[in-house]
Amino acid sequence: MRLWTTCLVVCLVFLRNADALNRNDVSPLNLQFSSSSAENQDNYVTDKTLSELESGRYPAVGYHFVRREGYILKAELKETIPLYEYYHPQLVDHVLANSSFSEEGYQKIRLVGYVFGEFQPNTTTGLYQYYSQKFQDHFACATALGMNEAQEVGYKRLGVIGYVLTSEPPSDFVTVTQDMNAVWWVAQGQNRFMTVGVNHVNNGGMDDGVGGRESVECQKQYANCGDSLSFAPVLGYSPYYNSTMARYGSEEKWAKNTRQRLLQWNFNTISGWSATLMEHQSDLFYCHLLDIGTTWLNHGKMGDVFSQAMHDQMYSIAAKQVAPRANDTSLLGWQLDNEFNLNQDFLAEYLAMNVSAAGRHRAVQFLQDEYKSIEALNAAWDIHATSFDDVVNHLHDKKLNTTRYTMDKDSFTFIFATQYFNLSSSAIRHYDSNHMILGMRLSSQNAQTVRAMIPYIDWVDQHMYSDLPQMDVLTELHQGTGKPIIIGEFSFTAVDSNLPNTRGARANHAAATQVERASLFTKYVTELARAKFVVGYHWWQWADEPATGRWPDGEDSNYGLVHIDDDEYSVLTEQMTEINKAVQTLHKSA
Repeated sequence: MRLWTTCLVVCLVFLRNADALNRNDVSPLNLQFSSSSAENQDNYVTDKTLSELESGRYPAVGYHFVRREGYILKAELKETIPLYEYYHPQLVDHVLANSSFSEEGYQKIRLVGYVFGEFQPNTTTGLYQYYSQKFQDHFACATALGMNEAQEVGYKRLGVIGYVLTSEPPSDFVTVTQDMNAVWWVAQGQNRFMTVGVNHVNNGGMDDGVGGRESVECQKQYANCGDSLSFAPVLGYSPYYNSTMARYGSEEKWAKNTRQRLLQWNFNTISGWSATLMEHQSDLFYCHLLDIGTTWLNHGKMGDVFSQAMHDQMYSIAAKQVAPRANDTSLLGWQLDNEFNLNQDFLAEYLAMNVSAAGRHRAVQFLQDEYKSIEALNAAWDIHATSFDDVVNHLHDKKLNTTRYTMDKDSFTFIFATQYFNLSSSAIRHYDSNHMILGMRLSSQNAQTVRAMIPYIDWVDQHMYSDLPQMDVLTELHQGTGKPIIIGEFSFTAVDSNLPNTRGARANHAAATQVERASLFTKYVTELARAKFVVGYHWWQWADEPATGRWPDGEDSNYGLVHIDDDEYSVLTEQMTEINKAVQTLHKSA
């Protein structure tokens, strides 16, 4: 039985004599696990992320995230004691302990933070030291279940290290946390919930929901195009907008009615491309999509992330969109971009840039750092470049060593992704330290980009339009990042909607009826709710797409909760009303 199957975390209460504590005053204590064989394993409890572990003084490679053990203080307070990390290089054993630890062969590496020396009622739990002679492994555990399992597999308790906080200090702003069963939740103050949302809650007017980043492109062809995802080029207007204006007379009345229906159907969140009017509706949380690097119109294209122009673009977008919302307690956080293709050959792309481009210089520098001389690169790649600047002209040579090139391509992908996530998060944090960074809305990913995003995001947003969630993929993402997972887009369509359903993620996979559509929804979200690491799901989308196709890709599918005339699909929404409420309870027992 593996120790990492255990769990933690109790209730949120203000710390005694430390009412001023906030989230910035504490660090999470994470259990990372590695096992090279049945006889060789290491339970590594640390405040470091996986990417930080791999690049540290004593690199820890091959670990995966298991769970959060609690929280420690960054600075010393009354009644706290220092917590240190010790390391035995021969045994590859990481130890978290107080200053009384003194075993032969172990070196004190660093001060990790501070824990309480005595139990603080309602706010702390004991962090105990266990040791296995069989595995030659120390294990710091803060859960009763974990302690029982430690004893079952032969670990012996050595004593208490100190007392850790069981959760972050309460905040009016939204965060993510784990409960006593290691189940992840979205949390605001002492309120914990799954975020159950709908994307693109928009009436199809002039607001594209992303600060005009996409409408400006559509308006190059159609002056009256605002919300491009609702605009029908064949018609020359947005049919949903016309329907709602005829029914309600104003966008404000539409928004009020839409809010009431969302709450009635037990949704609590609106997400990407939703109208600004909807962000202002009470009792609903929202995620805001920035399009900070590119737009969904350019899935495969993004400017030079190393350039001053990209720096200026990201900071300008943050100034316009982040700053005005920085103190909004209804905001869950910031979505960076949507479905940008992360499986590209960024090394080839950047080497092919103009010789004066910052990205070109960074790619060439990467090769110079790796090989030192062009002769060494030529030998490794089996090419005959005359200089590092000439390498780009040999990427299609017949004798190119593709294995070695792929290794270098992957390394540069990590550099590219690190720059992107670092620059975008820095722009956001320049204006807002209160809200979560929700990462990129992913349709693709790879080991390099997943590793690069870890220090900068609070959850992983994965889009998944399969009949059922691919739990193996989601589990790997969670273990590889240490972050909770949200399904940022999923949906089902049906033939009886009388829409073509020929384009889009569910193209030509429509169910026969709305009854079957509702059944698919139920099976999908029920399975999600049973996963401890899933914090929610966001349906795509509020209203059906135009039958004649939207701009610019012609999608024409029955993704909506409502028809183009704004009548609801009652079979679906009645099922959603029941299931959206049930998943909150189901997730508690995950």
